[in-house]
Amino acid sequence: MDAAPISAAGLAVGILGLLVSLCGFAVAITQIKRARSAAEAAAQAARDARQTMMRVASVSDLSQIVIQIDLLKEMYSAQDFGRAVDRCILLRRLLTDVMARLPDPEHRAVLYNAIMQLQRLEVAANGASDEQTPVSGERFISVLVAMQQALDEVRAKIELEASDARSEEP
Repeated sequence: MDAAPISAAGLAVGILGLLVSLCGFAVAITQIKRARSAAEAAAQAARDARQTMMRVASVSDLSQIVIQIDLLKEMYSAQDFGRAVDRCILLRRLLTDVMARLPDPEHRAVLYNAIMQLQRLEVAANGASDEQTPVSGERFISVLVAMQQALDEVRAKIELEASDARSEEP
């Protein structure tokens, strides 16, 4: 079995083919790295956009909650405890939704505290409504004013965080 002698031209073509293959492989690796970097950048941009949307929604909801607390104060002043109970339930739901979007434990603690206060106010309003006895709305209102201030501070902090995040963007 005689192997055909390899000609110089055949050897050159083989070596040239190997070099072209290596270059193609290097180009493929480079493109894969670029694609991976682009995918990671897109994923980070999506996370940033989601976080921005969550902040905007939270700020909007907290602004609405602060306004709703004003209405709740009016209801307690007028001793309209039936409507006050409904408003407390609505506010607790809104606060729960906002709390689910916030990653900061300090913000979440303020919202949790507000939810618990609203629950206590709801129970007290239910009792006042059932007994049909006059109750001083001042105590309720002072609790609501403090809650409003705390929630407005959280809203302002979230706005500041969003502003800081926008200023860090390239």
